[in-house]
Amino acid sequence: MKRKLIFPFILSTIIIFTIIFINKISFGSILTNFDLSEYSFSNVDEILKNLISLIFITILIYKIKNIKIFHFSFLKSDYKNYIFLIPLLFIYTNGFKSFINFDASSHSSITLITYTLKIFSSAILEEYLFRGLIFGLFFVYFSKTRKDIFTCVIFSNLIFGFAHIINLWSLDYMTFQYVINQMYASFCIGVYFSALYLSSKNLLSLTIAHFIINFFSSLDEINFVENTSVSLENVENNINNFIGELITITIYSIPLIIGLYIIFKFKKDDIKILNRE
Repeated sequence: MKRKLIFPFILSTIIIFTIIFINKISFGSILTNFDLSEYSFSNVDEILKNLISLIFITILIYKIKNIKIFHFSFLKSDYKNYIFLIPLLFIYTNGFKSFINFDASSHSSITLITYTLKIFSSAILEEYLFRGLIFGLFFVYFSKTRKDIFTCVIFSNLIFGFAHIINLWSLDYMTFQYVINQMYASFCIGVYFSALYLSSKNLLSLTIAHFIINFFSSLDEINFVENTSVSLENVENNINNFIGELITITIYSIPLIIGLYIIFKFKKDDIKILNRE
């Protein structure tokens, strides 16, 4: 077991550090030729980095042998497990409060377009990196039994969760406690997404679901960045509140439990099909 874990862990670490290196590239010299606000400038810069990272990931997927990426089976896929996304999306967006209160007319079309493209390119990148490439690496070594599937899901999503620690240094407004919560939430949601990936055999539909969740849950970002009067202190006080922490742990445990339940329901025939496709 330990020997089989070494290669996917080492290669996953190298891949993630390469993505981090790509994200250190700045396209400022190119983008200064365009009349963009500071926020739109940042969005376009991130979109370009995401595209380069996607090209790198795509090359690796096709170069590394035996990695299986399921993403072109809309008609064959089983989507009943996606129904859990509806209540989860409602919970995580606080009843779409940000979207309902969002005044699009107060922001330029460039701001809205670059925000949307940034969220979408990030969703593609994260799904193809963590559910596609990294999960695929573990799937090469662990794919014969339900226990193997659990191993793939847990370890690939531990990497997914820990990868968010980079936000502690890359985003100025992040606190340590907030990043810890983000790592935990990412792991829990990642387990659910991995279960959806295996049950639907469709990475593209999962990317769309990821985009929808991030789009609505991150909408306040525009107001926060463009309106510096938003108080981060209130956010930090809520995060450090014990009751708030308990609620956070409970809420994000829901997709974890659902994901594990979906995998637990896998039958031997389902696993055989996964190994054949």
